[in-house]
Amino acid sequence: MTALLESREKASGAWVIFALGAPLLLANALAVPLDQDEEAYIAVAALARDHALYSGILVNQPPIQSWLMSLLFQPLETGYFLTARLLGAVIALAAALVFHGTARLLGAGRGQALFLTFLFITLPVAGALLVSARNDGLALVLCLLALFCFLKADKAGAGISWLVLAGAAGGLAVGVKLTAAFVPFCLFLFLLLERRRPVEVVALALGGLLGALPSLAALGARPAPLSSGSSGCTPKRRGPSIFRRGRRACLRSAWPLRMTSASIC
Repeated sequence: MTALLESREKASGAWVIFALGAPLLLANALAVPLDQDEEAYIAVAALARDHALYSGILVNQPPIQSWLMSLLFQPLETGYFLTARLLGAVIALAAALVFHGTARLLGAGRGQALFLTFLFITLPVAGALLVSARNDGLALVLCLLALFCFLKADKAGAGISWLVLAGAAGGLAVGVKLTAAFVPFCLFLFLLLERRRPVEVVALALGGLLGALPSLAALGARPAPLSSGSSGCTPKRRGPSIFRRGRRACLRSAWPLRMTSASIC
């Protein structure tokens, strides 16, 4: 009976986040000004529509975010920027839900967890990064998911399957943003130095390897090199700079967003 009440409380918290958080995050996605780096991420995703990967890009930006956006860009000829921002709103909503679940696992009450969640998504720094076309938001969601699964494994006792999921989420996070590696690394160190159970260490490492497979496959596909140009990196035989192409795509598709932003403000 207690477990049923707890599950209903968690479900009601998720519905509150959907009802109040989704409109808030959508408005934030439409109102946040264009970030100076967004055009590069959008340009890389536009180039990835034909599954093109370039070694000069992969050095700074792992492929998963580009692949995800490129799937949404496939049927489009314009509107890339607005599409990326709408994806950012969905990613921010996912981050809010996982954050709320993690707070509940750590012992926060329903009201406390909701308060912390809305505080998290309304912070100026987090709010802007979550909804932008950069890869920070998706990496954060996957890092939170890795932590959630790790805590679930601890709650479940010998939750080996949860540890595999935690490792997979951490591996995917690294495939989105390289600096996300500190999260799975810290979880691995905790198991290695504190818990000292080889089975758990192996489970987390195995999950991490599974999550890293898409990125390893991209690196093993021998991406085409980039030639340096005066205004950025230009793919050989691809024409204009990816950054100029990204800016043009942003400018072509940003006018409805700017009008909406003005009406919201």
